[in-house]
Amino acid sequence: ETFRARGVPWRTTTFAGDPQYTRNNLEWSGYLQDRWSPVSRLLVELGLRHDWDQVVGRQLFAPRLAVTVVPFAGKETKLSGGIGVFYDATNLYAVTRSLDQRQFDTFFNPDGSYAWGPAETVFRTHFGALRAPRVVNWSAGWEQKLPARFSLRTTFLKKGGSRGFTFHNLLREHTATQLA
Repeated sequence: ETFRARGVPWRTTTFAGDPQYTRNNLEWSGYLQDRWSPVSRLLVELGLRHDWDQVVGRQLFAPRLAVTVVPFAGKETKLSGGIGVFYDATNLYAVTRSLDQRQFDTFFNPDGSYAWGPAETVFRTHFGALRAPRVVNWSAGWEQKLPARFSLRTTFLKKGGSRGFTFHNLLREHTATQLA
């Protein structure tokens, strides 16, 4: 139960159904990496990660590339950059909400009288349509050796994510109107 000031009810919530459910996940991965240094001041690293996730049920390939160069013979300056694709591990809590108990909410007016409800909160997961959340990371860096064993380093990192697990309120307009 949720109350307004002075103990006036605002909402009551009840649950129905079995609170016990099980959903397991099996994941496995592997990583291949190769280094190539055509000259002593240049290093190129290529990588490919492969993941498989039982819940998502898809093969996930995540390529990566990193380059490091020391542009001057004195080795006081180092430049680096890279790009990589990363997949998040499946969040079982997010995808199994549909297996948990059903929630019913009843709402009350500011004077404590019945307003509307009970309204059922429904979570649905279409397991066959799940896709793993994906992030592409870009990075660039500069490192400079300074006198007295000091060094200066700066790094730029840009992340762009897509396909994240989220919840959509299908009754958004109805709920906003009723609560206003």
